[in-house]
Amino acid sequence: MHLSQKDFQKARRISRAIQEYLEKINEEGLRSTDIYPVLARKGLVQKDRHNGLYFRKFLRKLKENNLLQLIPQCQYRTTETEFLAWYFYRSNV
Repeated sequence: MHLSQKDFQKARRISRAIQEYLEKINEEGLRSTDIYPVLARKGLVQKDRHNGLYFRKFLRKLKENNLLQLIPQCQYRTTETEFLAWYFYRSNV
C-alpha cells in the first residue's frame, strides 16, 4: 500500500489536531476511540459507526509503510489477538 502526498498532508493535519487536543485537556495515553470523535468533528477523518474504523485503518497504513512517525503522538501495542491497540501521548517535537 503506497502513501500519496494527500496521505502525508492528512497525517500532518491529524498530528497537529491530536497535539492541540492533548495539550488542551492535559491528558496522556488516550485510545484511538477517545481521539476519533475530535478528529471526525474537525473533518480530518471519515465518520463511521465503528468509532474510528477508517482512522485505525489509516494508522495501520502508516505503520505498514514505516511512516507512523508522521504522527509522533501515536504508539501502538499488539494485543493477544494480534489486533493493534493505538495510544496517543503529547509529543515534544
